[in-house]
Order: sequence, then structure tokens, then C-alpha cells
Amino acid sequence: MTSPRYIKTHLPLNLLPKEIETNQKRPKIIYVARNPKDQCVSLYHHRVLIEGYTGSVDDFVDEYVLNLSSYGPYWTHVEEFWNRRNDPNVLFITFESMKKDLHKIVTQTAKFLGKELTNIEFESLLKHLSFESMKTNAAVNYDEFSETLIKLHGQSRKTDFMRKGKVGSWKEELSQESINKLDNWIAQNKISGIWDDICK
Repeated sequence: MTSPRYIKTHLPLNLLPKEIETNQKRPKIIYVARNPKDQCVSLYHHRVLIEGYTGSVDDFVDEYVLNLSSYGPYWTHVEEFWNRRNDPNVLFITFESMKKDLHKIVTQTAKFLGKELTNIEFESLLKHLSFESMKTNAAVNYDEFSETLIKLHGQSRKTDFMRKGKVGSWKEELSQESINKLDNWIAQNKISGIWDDICK
């Protein structure tokens, strides 16, 4: 493949090529983190859709806080990149910051990638990156792929790959018991400086 190459992955740093972990190779990395409660609920729906998971969201919380879910352990995954956030080849951003000020994050990302955007390109990109646009974009909503997986695992469709795209949706789905479990888990593992006001 010719350069530059763009690769999207959910893998933690310790499963990427060792040359990246040891800084022998320093590709530009954009890491997007999401607060643990929303990420938990999102991953639950992902498993329901992709794997045919039949447990409840409360069942999934039990697995999640025991680090038994896909792409875990959550805190290790986030902390590995959080600790590298000041490296010149790493841009650490959060889902919450994108929802709060997409204009700022697009500006920050363009600068990180060494790209200059015209006003027309910038406005077009903001529209393209909106949740409303992405939800109807076949290149990212995986509707066709999801339908194929549903046929394979045999469970009826209960959710979409692109669902709500908002911060705090965990409040609409989690029981108080699950919220308490997550709060305790967060208190034991919290990374200083990130989501200080969200994970309460």
C-alpha cells in the first residue's frame, strides 16, 4: 500500500506491533476514548447486534466490570494511550469533547495531521462527521454487514450499529444496581485527569 495509509482498530496498544509500543516506529495515532458508562452500554448493544448476545444490559455490566468484555480491560486500554497523550505522534481525544465542540476537534485533528482546510472543506467535513450524516452513511453504519451477521447468529434485530450518538445515554438504560457497580469499579480504577466530572 502506498503512503499515507489509514488503519482503524479497536486494539489496545499492547496488541499493536511491538515497534509502536517501544517507539521504534512512530506513526500518527488518533485515539478516541469514551467514558466508561456510555462505552459499556454501547459495547453491550454492539455485542447484541454483531454476536447475538442474549443477556440483559445488567448481565453485561457484570462481565464488563470483571474485564471479561471484548477489547478489554477497559482501563488498561485507555491508560496506555492516556500516558502517551503528550507524545508528538499521539492525539488523544474523547467522544465527549467531539460532541461538545466538533469544530474545535476537527481543527485540532487537521493541525495534528498537517492538513490545511478551506472554509468550504471545513464546513463540508463538519456536516460529514455529524451523527445524523454518519447514521445514514452506508460506509460507516454497517447495515448490510449487520444484516448478514443477524442471519448467522439467528437473533432478531434489536438495535443499530449507529444508535444515539450522544453523551449520557447510560442513564436511560442502566438499573440503579448496575450504576452502583460501575461507580464502584470506576472509583477503584479512575485515571486522574480524565472524566473527572462525568464518572460520578
